[in-house]
Formats: sequence, C-alpha cells, structure tokens
Amino acid sequence: MLNLQPVIWMYFGSVTSVLEAIPLGFLLVYALLLLRRSRIQNQLQRTLVTFVAVAGIGGGIGAVGLGAGLFNLPYVNYYLHDLRTTMAHTHLAFPLAYGLPSMLMWVVAFVFVGKLTDRDLKLASLGAIIMGVGFYLQAFITLLPLGALQLSKEMSFGYWFAKSIFAPIGDAGFWQLPVVQQLVWIRMFGDVVAGIGMGIIALIVIVRFFGKPKVSMQTT
Repeated sequence: MLNLQPVIWMYFGSVTSVLEAIPLGFLLVYALLLLRRSRIQNQLQRTLVTFVAVAGIGGGIGAVGLGAGLFNLPYVNYYLHDLRTTMAHTHLAFPLAYGLPSMLMWVVAFVFVGKLTDRDLKLASLGAIIMGVGFYLQAFITLLPLGALQLSKEMSFGYWFAKSIFAPIGDAGFWQLPVVQQLVWIRMFGDVVAGIGMGIIALIVIVRFFGKPKVSMQTT
C-alpha cells in the first residue's frame, strides 16, 4: 500500500492541474467570441480581453499542456521529476494563469474607483503582453532546452548527473558544462522582458494609487 501512495498523488496532481485551467479556458473562449462578434466597445473591454488572452494561453500551455498533459504523467514524471522541464511548466502556469488575473483585479478595481484613464489601460495591456513574452522566452529558450539536456544526461549517466555540479572523480558535473552555462545566462533576456512587463503594470497602480481620481464611473 505504501508503494502506491506516490502514484496516487501524481494522478491527483494531474487532475488538479487540468481543473485549475478550466476557468481560464472559459474566459479565453469568451474573449475570442467578443473579438469575433466585434462587441468590444471601450478600452476597459479591450484590456480585459488582452489580459484574459495572455493568461489563458499561458495557462493552457503551462498548466494543461506541459503540466497535466505531460510532466505530471506518472511514467513521464519518473524521468522528468525536478528537472528544468518542471520549471518551464511553472514559469508559464503560475505567473500567467495566476499572476496576470490577480493583476487584472487590481486594474479593474482602480477603474471602478476612477483612478485609471484609457491611456493607463492601454499601457497595462502592453505590460501584460510584454510580461507574457518574457515568461515564454524563459520557458522556450532556456528551461525546456535545459530540461532536454538533463534528460539526455540522465539517460546516459543516471539521475544524479542531471543534478550535479561536480562528478565524484572531480570532473565537471552537469551545471558546469559550457552549453549549460550559456543557457543559464541566456535566460536573462526573458527575465528582463518579464520584469519590464510587470514593472509597467505595477508602476501604473502605484502612481495612480497616490494620485487623484482621473475619471468618474457612471452606473446605470
């Protein structure tokens, strides 16, 4: 019975990873329907569609595609567990599927109290897109290639080598390989781009928080 417990939790994690992206999936479909039917009438709606699209695509790729669809499968997870492939999954799922919707709640709240203008919303939408691009760069130009290299070395030398800094006889381990060092530094581009996107949204919220209301909300 004890041997079955890890397998049970792997399946539980896979199901949870799928369920967490279902609400984002519905929002993404709704946003696409709005675009198709041309019912977007103001900048707030365009901002909502932008945030939802970036979050929905990131959640779909990160949480469902890479998470539940691949890395959480028990027989796959046996070889990929704790490699950089898992980090690729989390770098798309958490900041985009969870982070962007949280930021969107702040943006919408500031709109309701009259703190943001249409120009602010355009900048926030741009920040969301830049943020998404940054995390895609992290995942696809650094983390996934690193995970593939780790898997290759794991198949050749064992799991220990994929996590090693030095080999037992003193040779360079995985993290000392030149190609690995280059990929680690390349990640800086994704970090900077994602940071710029988050910074744009954060700066708008911080500046407007201390400023006077810019617009008044009309309710009917």
